[in-house]
Amino acid sequence: MQHYKYPGLIILVIFLTSCGTGRQVSELQTDAEEAYRQDNYEAALGYYQELIELKTRHGHDVGGDTYYSAGISAWETGDTGKTIEYLRLAHRNDFATERSYHTLSHAYREIDNLSLEITNLEAYNDNYPE
Repeated sequence: MQHYKYPGLIILVIFLTSCGTGRQVSELQTDAEEAYRQDNYEAALGYYQELIELKTRHGHDVGGDTYYSAGISAWETGDTGKTIEYLRLAHRNDFATERSYHTLSHAYREIDNLSLEITNLEAYNDNYPE
């Protein structure tokens, strides 16, 4: 068994690292939401991608709302692949909206996937008949 000369230092480093991650997540979330609110979708997408990667790397849950905002940001920047990836993850995390179904149907149209386009249009009509 190996004994460490400074066990308190090791605990302090672990504590500061975990606090740093929490602060990073919080700052990225704030920056992403602010950019999204200001319709700066390119910046928002970058922040959301960083946030998703950081949370995933540290084993934290990424909420459906984060995937949703990342997906809409991707759509607004013309990244159809990321739009589909993130909005599907939003739906899997119980975060589906009128806009997400509508946007997904358009994204599937862009990649010429008629069956998934129709599936999302049907879900859109079923959930938002008005």
